[in-house]
Formats: sequence, structure tokens, C-alpha cells
Amino acid sequence: KKEKRYAEAVSEAEKALKRYPNHFDLVYQSGLLYLEFGAAAERRKAVLRAIELLEHACELIAQNQDDAVSEVSIRTQIAKAYLLLHMPETALQILKEYNICGINNALIGMVLGDYLHNADEAEKYLGKAFSAFAENINSIMIGYANVFFQRKNYDAVIDCFLWLRTVLRGIQPQTELTWFDKYDCVILETIAECFCCKGEVKKARDFLREALTKA
Repeated sequence: KKEKRYAEAVSEAEKALKRYPNHFDLVYQSGLLYLEFGAAAERRKAVLRAIELLEHACELIAQNQDDAVSEVSIRTQIAKAYLLLHMPETALQILKEYNICGINNALIGMVLGDYLHNADEAEKYLGKAFSAFAENINSIMIGYANVFFQRKNYDAVIDCFLWLRTVLRGIQPQTELTWFDKYDCVILETIAECFCCKGEVKKARDFLREALTKA
């Protein structure tokens, strides 16, 4: 049934493309459809058609009204299409060319390590991607914690910081001091503040003592 739906959708897309060959949204969404269709059963012709449409979408990018879509994001989809065609070198070239602000570091590292077996270069890109991951996780949880704090949902704030603490501590080397050891004191103090707001002074003191021990 899924295969039939794909075939019907592709057929309808081609009909629409004949009428509106230069409509960005249609070209772009059709490209994604072909990419998904091709990936589902390794259909080479469908993947090639996806690349053709996504390349054309890049030419029509001035029509785009979606902030979540850019030439960079489309080029990343094209690179993924080349991976489906077992052309990792071409995919890597595209990913590196459009690696704005390191947005493709994780994927580049994966291609280098998994497809091209270049461990040294892969490690360089993966390290950068991992650092960005840690920064993003921190920003997300700090943002959520502040949202919950403004709503006086102190339990949720505490949960955010405890989860963040667990994640960040888990990716730090255990044999040396890092930036996290200082940052952990701030987290502990913030958790203590939340317990004070909840009127649970004893628990607040426990976290403050732990912060003092680490300081």
C-alpha cells in the first residue's frame, strides 16, 4: 500500500511539474518526495530525479518564503541523495562547500568515518559537532528552566538542571578538571534556590554544601 501511495504521489507531482516547472515550493517538495521514494527501496532513477529537482529548487530559491529552508539545507539533501547513490566523495564535497558555521560537521564526520574510513579527519569534524551539541543542549535546557521558573514551576526547573547536569557530566573526562566543574557549582546553586522557593530549606542546604565542596 505504501509503495502504491508513493507511485501515485510521484505521478501527481510530475503532472503538476509539467504545468508549473518553475514553482519553487512544488519543485522543492517534489524533490523531497522523490528522495524519500528513492530511499525507500534504493531506486536509482528516483534518487537521480530528486537531485535534478533539488538542484532546480536552488535556482529558484529567491521564491522561497520558508525560513527553515535555504540553499544550504537543500544542498544537504542533495548530499544525502548522493550517499544513496553510493557516491560519498561527491556528497562530502557538497557538505564541505556548504558547511556554513559548521552546520554540516556531524554529517561530514559521519561520511568520513563510516563511508570513507578517514578516522583522523572524521574525528576533527565530530569533535566540533560534539562541542556544538553540548552548547545547544545547554542553551535549550537553560531556556526551558527560565520558562518554568517564570511560571513558578520549580519542580520542572529542578528536573531541567538535574538532567542537564547528568548529560554534561557524562561527556566530560573523569580524570581531569574541566569547565564543567565550575559550571556545576552554578547549577547546584540554582537548584538550591529552587528548593528555597519551594520552602524545602534542608534540600537547598544539601545542594549548597555540594556546591561548596566542588568550589
